[in-house]
Amino acid sequence: MLRPAGTGRHPLPILNISEHLTRIRLQKNAKTPFVIGGLLGTQNGREVDIVNTFELAVDDEDPDKLNEAFLVSRKEQYKQVFPSLELIGWYTVTQEPSARHIPLHEQVHNIFCLFIRVCGSLATYDSSKSDGGQALPLKAYEPTVEIRDRSSRIVFVEVSYSIETGEAERIAVDWTAKGGEGGTSLSSHLQTQRAAVKMLHDRIQLLIQYVSGVVDGTVPKDYTALRSLSALLASLPASEHPGFREEFDKEYEDVQLTAFLSALTSSTKTLNELTFLAPTQACCSAEDHNLTTTMNKPEILTLSSVVNLFDLKGLYLIGYSWLFGMSLWVTFFGGVIAYRALPRQQFGALQHRTFPVYFVISMLLSSTLTGLWTYSHPDLLANLTNFRAADVVQAYTLASIAFQQGTNHFLVGPLTSKIMFQRHKLEKAEGKSYNEEGVSNDMKALNKRFAQMHGWSSMFNLNAVIALIFHGLWIGHYGLGGL
Repeated sequence: MLRPAGTGRHPLPILNISEHLTRIRLQKNAKTPFVIGGLLGTQNGREVDIVNTFELAVDDEDPDKLNEAFLVSRKEQYKQVFPSLELIGWYTVTQEPSARHIPLHEQVHNIFCLFIRVCGSLATYDSSKSDGGQALPLKAYEPTVEIRDRSSRIVFVEVSYSIETGEAERIAVDWTAKGGEGGTSLSSHLQTQRAAVKMLHDRIQLLIQYVSGVVDGTVPKDYTALRSLSALLASLPASEHPGFREEFDKEYEDVQLTAFLSALTSSTKTLNELTFLAPTQACCSAEDHNLTTTMNKPEILTLSSVVNLFDLKGLYLIGYSWLFGMSLWVTFFGGVIAYRALPRQQFGALQHRTFPVYFVISMLLSSTLTGLWTYSHPDLLANLTNFRAADVVQAYTLASIAFQQGTNHFLVGPLTSKIMFQRHKLEKAEGKSYNEEGVSNDMKALNKRFAQMHGWSSMFNLNAVIALIFHGLWIGHYGLGGL
């Protein structure tokens, strides 16, 4: 608000000017580029309120002149959007007003009445070093006519300003600064951690400067501060004890396992919801199925209709969704993410903990599904040798999953883990990684055995996933039979 001795501004124009300056700097790779723009606001006598800005263009042939056609066009556009706002000034980036700014202002002095000077340090302004609103690198000038030596000229007289914001504007600016709802809880946590680490780093640098000054003799000794610093250093861990490292790695793996199981549960829930939408009736045509579904679906949700959901068909679909979602995540996503995020030895330790759990759950679920499938198809046991019978093939498909994951759990998995830990031990003894040149023959033999065991384990697991996909497509199209 421009009063007899001041101007009022809102945060939005300052943000716009800062963004304009930063963008032009990066585009032109210049420290102090020429930036010019218009100010939108309202004026009531000597009171001026600046609420928005827009960019202006200079003439292509004469950079000291404004592009008047662009100015008129942009003015009309903003007048349609903001009919209550007027062009009441212009801004530029400079250290001090110069002779270059006089022709620019004289060119449009009938339109503009205010000139805002922006210091070039606005883009790197640190608000933590500000003592108040006047510490901002902005200055407002009011053009006046001065008569000297029987001639008149335009001079810029500095006026004070204040930052005025309403409640809605403060909320909007805070929303913009924090990124709105687009930021996740992880990004908020990382920002908090970064601020804490930066504060710690600043304090440590201050202590280093103090100790260096004491050593050089440029700073007087403060024995109380030195004793406190000595006590702080004495409280830090003195060494990396093997027991401490082992316990730390164990807790780290437990945390990773918890996060992994949480993601697995979420994926299973989503897949379970999608599976319930698939057709589960294969005994009738599409028209009969739609008619039957419409007749059986309750019009009003009651307690009995909810209780009826808990049957063998629902149990089967939940079990299959759980097994399929878990297998997809472990096979194609979980391991890849962990391999990229963790050091190799910690990744191996994590796999050593999670894979046995995964294999046991896979065996239990696939065995349960095999039992339910056999129960829902009474003729299956009498035709076990008829490998062309569709129901028999599905039973063998489910049984093969239990067999292959059982082989992984009881045989291939333990052998793979054993070879992996033997290789880790030999790496420490030789001081070389397993894939470096010049490793021993023992390391080469372990590499070969590990590749063989890992290949068998991956093949069994991939076969199980393919079998689950085949069974899921089958029950999605033909239903669950007698369940």
